[in-house]
Amino acid sequence: MHEHREIWGEWETRAEFQFAIIRNPYARFDSKARQLAQELERTAPAHYNSVLELFRGLTPGLTLDTSTGQTGGTGTMDNHFRPQVDFLGEYTHCYRLEDHIPELMEDLVRQDIVPEGSILPVLNSKPISGVDIPWLEPEYREVHAIFKKYYATDFQLFNYRTLD
Repeated sequence: MHEHREIWGEWETRAEFQFAIIRNPYARFDSKARQLAQELERTAPAHYNSVLELFRGLTPGLTLDTSTGQTGGTGTMDNHFRPQVDFLGEYTHCYRLEDHIPELMEDLVRQDIVPEGSILPVLNSKPISGVDIPWLEPEYREVHAIFKKYYATDFQLFNYRTLD
């Protein structure tokens, strides 16, 4: 499901077991930045100058162009830049993509949702390449601070470390 909690919370659901597979905020951001960079290189190579310029157009939710680093809403279907906590309900069980998939599968079997021995296939997985965001370089200090502030709850709640 790609809708954030504000949207899906209004639906009539009967799910007895809600779960979310969450991901390191850096990995999510790098993945989307890579996708956008590839799209820009393909469609407008003359306008693609640097990853720093890419930051300026990534999302209305995270920007270098305001003092807070945040602007207006991101829409009902945008899942690329919203903090992951925006997708969770009060009873949502969270599993980190990097290291909690075995626990998810055990819980799905225990809940009688999938049969024993089921696997979760990994689809559309691509190694991160083509975009190398130099988070720790001096010229990225400002955007990195904004990034860490914007995703602070994700880092804390899901026990991910920030680059410092």
